[in-house]
Amino acid sequence: QTITQSGDYVVRLQNSFGCDSLLHYNMLFLPTHKTIIDTFICNGFSYQLPNGTSVQQAGLYVDTLTNTFGCDSIIKINLSVKEVLSNLFLGNDTTICDIDNLLLTLNYPNEVSYLWQDSSTQNNFNINQEGIFYVKVTDVCTAVSDTIKVKTKDCSCTFYLPNAFS
Repeated sequence: QTITQSGDYVVRLQNSFGCDSLLHYNMLFLPTHKTIIDTFICNGFSYQLPNGTSVQQAGLYVDTLTNTFGCDSIIKINLSVKEVLSNLFLGNDTTICDIDNLLLTLNYPNEVSYLWQDSSTQNNFNINQEGIFYVKVTDVCTAVSDTIKVKTKDCSCTFYLPNAFS
């Protein structure tokens, strides 16, 4: 007889002389504990599984551990690998006309944060005056930054129309 659930069971045994014995069992099955972990590592790093193995690739890893009662604890780890941010380049230092502006727009994934020199946090910055401008882009794996120097010049045109007295 195969027992698959908790309960009271009686087993009858009989020896070669025809004598029998009854054995009473109270079976208690403790449940298997299952845990699912969704986590990530940054590209180039490793993750240590509960059994001590280090992995560096995304995937579903299953580990079975035995607790003090002899029961299994099944741990499923759904591991993803996040790429590091690419280098940031705001452009070469430049000069703009004093009546113009320069719009710097960065296109990184949604999970990043931006911090410009004036503490603004948008993915773009409008420059309309001379100065040195700085941005730092961070995510859970990386921080990249760059600086650009912008000068302004007078680009207005003054027309000289001579008259009879000039």
